[in-house]
Amino acid sequence: MQPFHMPGHKRNPAFLPAKNFMGGLLAYDLTEIPCMDNLHDPNGVLDDMNGRIAKIYGAGRSYFLTNGSSSGICAAICSICSDGEKIMVARNCHRSVFNAIVMAGAVPVYIQPKYLLDGSCGSILPDSVVECFGKHNGIKAVVVTSPTYSGSVSDIKTIADTTHCRGAQLIVDEAHGAHFPFHHMFPRGALSCGADFVVNSLHKTLPAPSQCAVLHTQSGAADAKLLFYIGCMTTTSPSYMLMSAADHMLFTLDNDQSLFVNYVSRLTELRNKISSHAKTETPALILRARIQSNESGIFDTDISKLHIEIHSETSGEMLYKMMENNGIQLEMADVNSLLAVTSAADTKKMYDIFDNVYKKISQAVKYAPQKKIPPAPFPVVIMRPKEAVKKNMSPLPLKECAGRISGQFIIEYPPGIPLLCPGELITDEIIDYAATIKIAKKNILVIYDD
Repeated sequence: MQPFHMPGHKRNPAFLPAKNFMGGLLAYDLTEIPCMDNLHDPNGVLDDMNGRIAKIYGAGRSYFLTNGSSSGICAAICSICSDGEKIMVARNCHRSVFNAIVMAGAVPVYIQPKYLLDGSCGSILPDSVVECFGKHNGIKAVVVTSPTYSGSVSDIKTIADTTHCRGAQLIVDEAHGAHFPFHHMFPRGALSCGADFVVNSLHKTLPAPSQCAVLHTQSGAADAKLLFYIGCMTTTSPSYMLMSAADHMLFTLDNDQSLFVNYVSRLTELRNKISSHAKTETPALILRARIQSNESGIFDTDISKLHIEIHSETSGEMLYKMMENNGIQLEMADVNSLLAVTSAADTKKMYDIFDNVYKKISQAVKYAPQKKIPPAPFPVVIMRPKEAVKKNMSPLPLKECAGRISGQFIIEYPPGIPLLCPGELITDEIIDYAATIKIAKKNILVIYDD
C-alpha cells in the first residue's frame, strides 16, 4: 500500500538516525541524565537542537514539542490571553485553539474563511480581520490557520501588519506548513511574514514521527509566561526517540538541498501528469491547480497537497475505496474532494503508481455537476466556552437539541474544525448541516441549568 497520508516520513527509513532505529528503539529511550539535557530547561544538546531549528525557520526562538502542535497552540494562547480578554479566531481553526480558549477563559470573536465552491475552506481575507477589529475593542490576539488542511494559504503579511497596528499579537497555526522553508516553490512561511507565534507539525509534511512539532516566536527573548505554559502543556517525560529522529531529519534536510530539489521535481511532474488526464471539457476529477489570487478566495496554495475536486455522482467515500483497492492509501475523502499528502520521503515509484491508478479511476468515473455544500452556519455565542463547560449538562440526541446550548464540541474530523463549540446555540440549521456532513452524533451534552 502506497502511503499518501500523514505522517510525512511515509515509513521511509532513509530519514531515521540509524538503519536499526526502528528495531532498536530502546537504545534511544533515555531520560534527563546529565549528558542528555532537559527539554524544560535546556542548556546542552537540546538547547543546541532548538537553536538549529530556529536558524532553519528564521525564528527568534524555537521550542521543540513532543506533544504535537496542539500543546504549542495552547501555550501561545494562554500566554497572551487572560480570563475575560478577547481573542479573534478564524472559525476554521483546529480544535486545539478552542481548547486553549476554554483553558484561558478568553472571549472568542469569530471570523470566517472564504468558502470555496466545493465546500472547502480558502484563505482568511485581510478585510475580514480589519472588519472584526472595527467591531470589537480590546482584542489581545488573532489566530488563523495557514495553510489549511487542504493547502489554502492566507496573506499572513497583511494580516500581521493589521494585527500589530491594533496592538495585538498574531498566532499562526502553520502545522501543515513545516516544509515551506525548504524550497522556493512553496509559499512563504508565517514567521517571515511577521507572525508573532507560529506552530509547525514536523510530522505532517516532513519525514518525522508523529507528535513531533515546534513552537516558534518572532522575539529572541525568553518569555517566562510562555515557558510556564509550555511546561503545563508538555509532558515532563519528553521522548528522546522522537527528538533524536526529528533532529536527525532536520539536519539531513538542511545539509542536503538536493533532497527537496528532487522532491519538488518529482512532485511537479506528478501534478502535470494528473492534470493531463482531465482531457475532456467535463472531467469528473480535477486536481486543484496552484492559485494565487484573493479574488478566488485563496491567496496562495501549497502544491504538496493533492486536492482533487470531485465532479461525479460517485461519492468521495467510494473513490477513496477504489484508490485503496488499487494500492493507494489517501489522507481523506469528503463529499466533493479527495486529499493526498506528499512529502520529501516519497519515491518516484510511489508517484508512478499513483499516476497509473489515478488515470485508471479518472477514466472510469462519469461526470456529473458537483454537489453544492453550503458553508457551516455561523455560530451564535451565548456564553464564554469556559463558563459553558462548568455548567451542569445532560446528554440528548442532537435532533432534539434545537434551541438549547451546547456543552461540548461537535467536530468534523479530519481536519478537526468545530461545527459547534461549548456555549453556542444549537439551531435547526446546525442540526441539518451536521446530518449533511455525516457527523450528527447520537447524543451530545447540552446545558440544562442555563
